Amino acid sequence: FQIQVHLRKKEIQEIHAIEGLPQIPLHLLLQSPIEILDLFTYISYSDYDLSPTLIDEMADIIPSLTIESIEAYRSVIAEKFTNLMMAPYVHKSLSLMFQISETFEIEGQPRTLLGCFIPECNQMRYLLRNLTYHQHPVCEHTLKGIANTHKELNLLKQNYTELHAYLQPKHILALKWAMLFHDVGKIDSTQKHEHYGTLLAKNALQRLGYEDDEFFELVNLMIYHHTSITRLSKTATYFDQALLRFFEIADRNLINMILLFLINICDYQAVSETCEKDTKGLRELFDEMYRIFAEARFKDQVRNPERFIQLYLLQKKEDIRSQTRINLLIDQSLQTDITQAIMEPLAQIADSPLIQLQSIEAELTQYWRYLKMGSLNSEGVEKYTEKMIKLLRMYLSDTTIDQLTATTNKTFDWFFQSFPNRFILSMQPAILAQALLDFLKFEQKSIVSIITNARGRAIGLLVHVYEQQDIHGRVAYALHLKNINIASGKMNKVIVSDDRVAFCHYFKISSQPAGWIFPRDLEQSILEVTPLELKPLSQDFVYSSKTRIEFLDNDQKGYQVIEKNGKYIRKSQKYSRIKVTTEDAPLVYYKITHTIEQYGVMIQQSLITTIGHQVADYFYFTENDYEKLYHSNFSEVLMTRLM
Repeated sequence: FQIQVHLRKKEIQEIHAIEGLPQIPLHLLLQSPIEILDLFTYISYSDYDLSPTLIDEMADIIPSLTIESIEAYRSVIAEKFTNLMMAPYVHKSLSLMFQISETFEIEGQPRTLLGCFIPECNQMRYLLRNLTYHQHPVCEHTLKGIANTHKELNLLKQNYTELHAYLQPKHILALKWAMLFHDVGKIDSTQKHEHYGTLLAKNALQRLGYEDDEFFELVNLMIYHHTSITRLSKTATYFDQALLRFFEIADRNLINMILLFLINICDYQAVSETCEKDTKGLRELFDEMYRIFAEARFKDQVRNPERFIQLYLLQKKEDIRSQTRINLLIDQSLQTDITQAIMEPLAQIADSPLIQLQSIEAELTQYWRYLKMGSLNSEGVEKYTEKMIKLLRMYLSDTTIDQLTATTNKTFDWFFQSFPNRFILSMQPAILAQALLDFLKFEQKSIVSIITNARGRAIGLLVHVYEQQDIHGRVAYALHLKNINIASGKMNKVIVSDDRVAFCHYFKISSQPAGWIFPRDLEQSILEVTPLELKPLSQDFVYSSKTRIEFLDNDQKGYQVIEKNGKYIRKSQKYSRIKVTTEDAPLVYYKITHTIEQYGVMIQQSLITTIGHQVADYFYFTENDYEKLYHSNFSEVLMTRLM
């Protein structure tokens, strides 16, 4: 077909068959999804509009765009949509596709041209939510956000040239799709829209012909966290804590960090005119991340995009160790008193600052008494703990604090090496000190520590267990019995001096379970409850498009914790990996771990990630165990069970 354009108005006014061919009505000329997407791809690159007459005429095309007609072109529709989405004026095309709609409502909702390809978009059209905050309906807000991506990508290229160079076309494509779907979850007011939106987005992209699981994971990550970085930039008490949380959300991946910043700022600016002018905090947070990157690069310490993050986090871990020590000292004093925990031990230390500390003993005792009474709220506890820390820091060096807490040295060393960095770096030192005290007798067969926030809500679990038959399945099943939903997690293997093997898990909880979680109850469940027996593989195996099992090479990140000369260290290991991607559902983690253990192999490390409705878990194995699973029917059995 050919188009007639009014150049001054930048408007397409007529669409005809190519000269020499029979002239037919528009709905017959553009009856294939391919011709329609070609037209709107042209608009996405040219920034032309459609005349009002053409917009009305194109409504006649909608009845011919059935599910069957779109499915027939599924193999090329994804490619066409990719070309359309990558264009600088894609928001113009999508806006027109929203406007073109049937006159009559079907099932209470007009059918739009965009909705023919993505039915969920019909419900986004003019949807109003939270009017006290949002200035625009969901569809208009979304289109403004997509328009912002082009502007922010240009700013990124201008201000952070090195960072922009890391973005490949697939990353920009994922950003634009995530921007289109970031609020699609709002079509169901009963759901948490960040969570529900990930499911709708993946299903929609699969219908269009996209098949890359890593692409889906990236889109899901941005949808699920499209406001997380904005909130961090506004509510973080300490800038360092905001940065550490930023790194954690991005899974310590530089590209993820860039994309999360982009979707957060594009979304926030599109909320209202006020928000559009209020991006200083968000830009400062990102600028601080870039400053760390630039400093590491200047020192020639960057070998790959993630190296600078690792260096930064290692330094922060050392800082947190020091801060945890002084919180541990305060906790020790609360278990006894200041005299027994601080003053008397100081008298036994050569060149100690005992006399100087005695000058502020009355003030120190006053703050200690407020904490000991236990009547303060969380803010009060934090306030007086900080006051005690400041006084102690005035007179006690790090070396002296280490000497005063020397009775916990072995546990302290074990704790910081055995539990994953993602836990250590995401928690405040006061919480780490409290958790560490739960593991003073870490020789026990099973220990569970509950991590709570300031409101007393359980937000995480630490689980330490020694090796026994089906231990990973036992841990997973015990969590299921207590209705604990895992948002993310990491497990490390620990070998103590007598060659006993233990496993240290950190689980981040995505929602508060019904009722209380009792550590001793969970410990008993792990050791004594017999897990559910799963059915064997049936005769008929049916491939599931919702589940993918990948056998991967060594990623150079594997390690195990070993005790050597009374110290615990992390020793690098060559592990091969298996990645399991599937939809989140009850018993998923148990089904995976139990199936693995039924083949007589041991999981050496694991990394668990749940983003919205999608699970992406990595399991690390020795080469022999990896080969054993690879050459068996493990994939078929697990896939069947996950279905």
